Amino acid sequence: MKKYLFVFCAIALTACQHNEKPCSYYRSMAETPVYFDFGSSQIQEQSKVTLDEGLIFLKGHRFRRIQLDGFADEIGGESDFNNDLSLKRAETVRDYLINQGIAEKRIVTVVGHGVEKGKPRKSHRRVDITVK
Repeated sequence: MKKYLFVFCAIALTACQHNEKPCSYYRSMAETPVYFDFGSSQIQEQSKVTLDEGLIFLKGHRFRRIQLDGFADEIGGESDFNNDLSLKRAETVRDYLINQGIAEKRIVTVVGHGVEKGKPRKSHRRVDITVK
């Protein structure tokens, strides 16, 4: 029975369509990092456009849970400011999702990880979204 249920779910997910694009496209938009400017917790406009595309997936799959992980760049080091900023960024994305109609109880984790090192600095100023 479990095998048949798994096959049915796999077929259902691959056949899912939203606005004439495959479900996988909107899921990838939902899991695209949300970027911020230096020292800011305001979502960049381009990230809002992508996030709004991802909302199509999130609204169509109400059983999915959401995890938000915020980061800051290494300028200023491992300071309270960067730790607080990374959390505030994650909270900003949470609030945006809730204001766009996502139920608060679906957002199961909101974490600020502080500073991330490596890669270009701009890519550190972000919130990663994981859809479970």
